[in-house]
Amino acid sequence: MSYIWSSDLETGHNLIDEQHKSLFAAANRFADAFQNGRGQVEIEKTLHFLILYTEQHFRDEEILQIQYAPHNYDRHKMYHMEFTKIIQNFVERFGVEGSTDALLYEIYETIGDWLLNHIKSDDFVLASYINKSKQIPSSESAPCPTSDHEPLLT
Repeated sequence: MSYIWSSDLETGHNLIDEQHKSLFAAANRFADAFQNGRGQVEIEKTLHFLILYTEQHFRDEEILQIQYAPHNYDRHKMYHMEFTKIIQNFVERFGVEGSTDALLYEIYETIGDWLLNHIKSDDFVLASYINKSKQIPSSESAPCPTSDHEPLLT
C-alpha cells in the first residue's frame, strides 16, 4: 500500500508541489516501516518527521495564502490547525497504545487521505490565485513571488 504522486496532484507551484511529494514519501516510509516490522523507533522517527515537515509546509502555504488569497486565509489555516490536532492525537495514542497494526494503519490512511483531499481542494484553489496573479500585467501591482519573498524549504 502506498500513496502515489501523479501529475494530476500538481498545483503548479514548485515549492508546494515538492513539499507535497516529500509528504507523500514520508507517509509511504511510515507505511513501509510498520509493514516490514522495522520497529517502534523507526515508526516514531518517521512520525516525528511528518509532524515537523507538515508544520513547515503549513507555514509556507499560509504565507502564500496571505500573499495571494487573504480572503481564504482563515479557512485554510483552520484546516491546517484541525489536521495538526489530529496528528497530535495520533502521537498521544501511539505513546499509550504502542505500534498496533490498527493504529498504524489508521495513522497512515488518515494522513494520506487528508493530504490528497487537501491538495485537490484547498491547495488547488490557492494555486489558482497564485497562477492568476502571475498573469496580471506588470502595470497592475500584483504580488510577484521572488526568491526574496517566497518561503524557503528547510
